[in-house]
Amino acid sequence: MEVRQNQDRNNLNTKLDYVQSLLLHQLGSRKGWASAPKLTGMCLLSSCFWSLNSIDSIVQIVYPSRPSSPVAPQSQYPVPASSPSQESISPVALSPPPDTPSPWPDAQSPHPTALSISTVVVGSELAKWPQDLHGLHSSFGTLSDCSHERTCQIDAIRLLKAKFGNRTQQHQYEWVKHGSRKLSDEWLPIYSLQSIGSLSLLEIWEEWTSGLNGCISVRELEENWAARWRRDVSGQKTEMSRRRLIIQKIIEPLSKKTNWNVQLALRYLHEKYPIPSKSPSYLRTTRSFIDYLQNKTTGPLAIENILLGAAIYCS
Repeated sequence: MEVRQNQDRNNLNTKLDYVQSLLLHQLGSRKGWASAPKLTGMCLLSSCFWSLNSIDSIVQIVYPSRPSSPVAPQSQYPVPASSPSQESISPVALSPPPDTPSPWPDAQSPHPTALSISTVVVGSELAKWPQDLHGLHSSFGTLSDCSHERTCQIDAIRLLKAKFGNRTQQHQYEWVKHGSRKLSDEWLPIYSLQSIGSLSLLEIWEEWTSGLNGCISVRELEENWAARWRRDVSGQKTEMSRRRLIIQKIIEPLSKKTNWNVQLALRYLHEKYPIPSKSPSYLRTTRSFIDYLQNKTTGPLAIENILLGAAIYCS
């Protein structure tokens, strides 16, 4: 019990000291208030509050947003004649003096907070953007501080938007400076080719021609940025070579046969070379099928048999 009383007494003293420092700091600047009466008033004020709930009442006057405990009406406490009444104190916006520790370290500050740094940064960055392109800001990020370069960047964004429409914002872009007269600086899209083993032949074709998940198609990436969009990443080169084989060596030649089209070519491959299959082993996954076609020993003959089999399929 004695330990608990000591703790309550320490809490009481801490809060009294804090309230006193607030009042001295804020109210002491008012004209006509001598420092001696203020100190006397604070001493009298401190002596009138003997419970933790009463201290919370003072805090509620200083910071109305602070949580408070039920207390008796304020009028029952004496107010020093030399200090202003509580009614004159309540409208005063008190702020803690510098380096004054708060007895409520976990409580939320009652004062309005300034805009966060991130909000200010985003706002200042958007100021560089034409209003009609604000929706693309998250895809292209920061524009240059150089007005000439920024104009080039904005013009390039407009061209991409005109060419690819809503698909433009499905990618992230990087502004690449080539430093060459033959190749202008450009926005380079970021697109990662999935492992071909996770795709069907139909999905490989759709990714190539129209794009997956609303993205720019791989064929358009190649036509507009050549190999630059792959950024010399070895894994992307490998995935690209596998796609080219199945598209340029199998699907497109089949679709160009007399009375054939892409749909018929894909149906033929699906029926004659169903994936996945337990046997033969090269039909277990799309990856194993393409590896089989890429093999220098088995590949050329396998591709030839696929194309020849198409004549029998339609007869």
